[in-house]
Amino acid sequence: MKTHITISRWLCLFACVATLNACNAERESVQTYGPPPELTEEQLELFDVTCVGCHGDKDSGAPLFGDGASWDARWAKGFDALYSHTINGFEGMPALGSCAACTKQDLELFIQYLGGRSLNQAAKEN
Repeated sequence: MKTHITISRWLCLFACVATLNACNAERESVQTYGPPPELTEEQLELFDVTCVGCHGDKDSGAPLFGDGASWDARWAKGFDALYSHTINGFEGMPALGSCAACTKQDLELFIQYLGGRSLNQAAKEN
């Protein structure tokens, strides 16, 4: 009988630890965001030439610049998903947003600028 109680206690302890670890892993994957980044004049010019054509046209199907509701669902997928869609293309969006002149940093900033928020430093380090 004593062995049965000890095994039950160990199983309960194991289940509790596993549950806590799962909760912690889920919390670590959540990204937090800050205000949108500021772009340099050169980046703004590049942004206007490459992004505004679609993200400024309500008939394009692209999420509109400054439309928080459209971007919330996209941010919920995480920055990595948004970046992957930008690099590889997604649905109607061409790969690299058709911006051959854009650097990786430009694209990262444009995503954040379009979506109205930026990754905070803690999220970038994780």
